[in-house]
Amino acid sequence: DRKPITIFIHSYGGYVQSANTVIDAIQTSETPVRVIGLGIIASAAYLIYLAADERYAFNNSVFLQHDGEIELSNNATKAKDTMAFFDDMNERIKQYVLERSDMDEKTYDKNESRELYMYADKAKEYGIVHKIIGEDITLKQIFKD
Repeated sequence: DRKPITIFIHSYGGYVQSANTVIDAIQTSETPVRVIGLGIIASAAYLIYLAADERYAFNNSVFLQHDGEIELSNNATKAKDTMAFFDDMNERIKQYVLERSDMDEKTYDKNESRELYMYADKAKEYGIVHKIIGEDITLKQIFKD
């Protein structure tokens, strides 16, 4: 009997570790979670968006998938440790995106070190967006409950 939680996202992103906290909360919620993408859904916000059970976006919503960025200043041994951690984190992100979308590994790998910008229609082709508001569904239909 739980009414869905609706999260509106318009964000350029942020820290992956912070995003992982929100992702864990969404994915372990007993209450269904739906998300509506507005404007820009980039970087860590894109990963949060993927966590939801139902994913909607407006036609002109823009999604950004990329490998993020890191600044590194340390001694060589600690820098290597940090890079090993980031290699592991990037692999975890890759597996998460592949599990939560219809994007194939070849496409992911081809774009891994690029800035992959997508409007809602392209993101829908990859199974990132489930429905485009105004084309596949109305706001009234989403909020019928």
